Amino acid sequence: MRMAGAVAVLAGMVIAGGAPAEGDEARTTGRPCEPRCKLAYPTDPIADIEWSAGTSGVADIQKAFNDARAAENAQLGTAVPSLSMPSQAEWDARSDGQKALWLINREREDRGVAPLHGVESNVTGVAQNYADYLLANDAFDHNADGHNPWWRLDQNPAIGACRDSLNVAENLAVFVTSGTSIPLPVERSVYMWMYEDSGSAWGHRHCALWHPYTDNSGPAGREGFLGIGRASGGPYQGPFSQQWNFAELIVMNVFDPCASWVYAPEPGPGPTPVPGTNCINLAAGPPVVAPGGSVTLAFSALAGRYGFVGVPLDVYVAAIRDPIAVGKPSTVDDALGGGAVYLFGPNMAGAYLYTGRVRGPAFTNVAFNEAVATGSLRVAVPPSSAYTGTYVFAAALVNRATGQFVRLDLPVENSNAFEVR
Repeated sequence: MRMAGAVAVLAGMVIAGGAPAEGDEARTTGRPCEPRCKLAYPTDPIADIEWSAGTSGVADIQKAFNDARAAENAQLGTAVPSLSMPSQAEWDARSDGQKALWLINREREDRGVAPLHGVESNVTGVAQNYADYLLANDAFDHNADGHNPWWRLDQNPAIGACRDSLNVAENLAVFVTSGTSIPLPVERSVYMWMYEDSGSAWGHRHCALWHPYTDNSGPAGREGFLGIGRASGGPYQGPFSQQWNFAELIVMNVFDPCASWVYAPEPGPGPTPVPGTNCINLAAGPPVVAPGGSVTLAFSALAGRYGFVGVPLDVYVAAIRDPIAVGKPSTVDDALGGGAVYLFGPNMAGAYLYTGRVRGPAFTNVAFNEAVATGSLRVAVPPSSAYTGTYVFAAALVNRATGQFVRLDLPVENSNAFEVR
């Protein structure tokens, strides 16, 4: 795959391929599948299909994938339908794993293959640990740590104790640049595995589309978990002939749980929401606070109404500066259409400016065990006058077992506005 602007990409295991263009490096490699692989995937394209769009957001993602589907249909005489991406705000709020899951399940289901069940925290942990290892050790290989992907999965106690045999386990991708950022690395990794993988005998595509999993646990017709690890930084050389200033390393692991795997209960759709009612309502005070002060954020989680009593959740919390509408409930698109969005780190210890990547939840593995669970948090306001403005808090609850939001539209409640001045 060739990329303009001194960006190089690589996917897979064993380096191979032709000469890159001057100033770029681009190669596709390897096959992340055990030797006993058998035909268990839809028909491969005849030739690679290059990414055809820009890299600005969901419109470009949709165009690239739909152009590729049309080209694959022309090559194979198939009828894979077009896809429609979620809104930009909803897409931006998804984790890397949720983005990959959405794209891969669309590719599976639109070819008549059963979807994967969801993103799973143990698999994500394995993938993230290996992504971090590859970046820290300037490496790129499925066996860079001296072990294979199945061994790494089995070192996780939950996975090692309950894993059905599966012939695929891992995909890798790396993007490097002389600059300081790389757009859409997860989305383009999935695309590359699906549509630009002839140099790897389409092994990465087979991993994404592999079927059948042993459907012996969880809801019928959805089996298998996915996890995405992502490590960013530099300088990095890895498999390339020169050192690059910045790299994005993507690791995807998949795993088939055994029959006794314990699934967390899935939330039902709940009743149709009414104005002013979110699955978690927020209130902030005092209404005005000086830089360096603090705000009390009270919450009321309607776990009974929306079917998540006792369900393990990850909770994401944001402070949205100068949103479009203040003093009334609004959609996440309204809120994000205003000024800056600051996402809180683990246990609300600090926040970072959202620039297109969600690093992780503010609270992990939370369960609300009452129909209406209430509480409050104290949030420190930075001492700098650079943060003056009107803010609202927003919270999103993500089911840890499925990787899905409790509410698809995200709970944003603008009546909790406060001012920093």
